Amino acid sequence: MRSLAFSALLIVGAVPQEGLRPGLVASYRSLEKDGGTLVRVDTQPAFTLGFSSPHPRIAPGPFEVVWKGIFAIQDADTVAFGAFLAGEVTLTLD
Repeated sequence: MRSLAFSALLIVGAVPQEGLRPGLVASYRSLEKDGGTLVRVDTQPAFTLGFSSPHPRIAPGPFEVVWKGIFAIQDADTVAFGAFLAGEVTLTLD
């Protein structure tokens, strides 16, 4: 079983664009004892793992990841999030 947690901050309009860079800060943590941790910037939090690991520093098996950042939405189109996984996912926009 894989466990995936997602956390993000959604701000529309009032964020100055000049200081922002693409990507979300991702904090990965293996749920196995001593399975490793990793913090990196994911420009697109999308991947296919199968039975592998998201990174060599993370042990294969259950893990969690929390992405944090700013969604600067420029137009009024619908925004959709999706996940296909064996485990759980939580989506929080604040």
